[in-house]
Amino acid sequence: MAKLQQNGIKPVIVHGGGPAIKDMLEKLDVPFTFIDGLRTTSAAAMDVVEMVLSGQINNIMTRK
Repeated sequence: MAKLQQNGIKPVIVHGGGPAIKDMLEKLDVPFTFIDGLRTTSAAAMDVVEMVLSGQINNIMTRK
């Protein structure tokens, strides 16, 4: 990453959190559905998605 940045390239890391999000939605009993393999995200589910991605997944990624 540092080498890319030194050469003027601005990398973007896109991380998923599907399994962790699904687990937390189920744990908190927040309803969710999948349509053609894609999760439809209600406002309540989006709060959980944000919590998981910013709290759990982001911490894992920044430690590596």
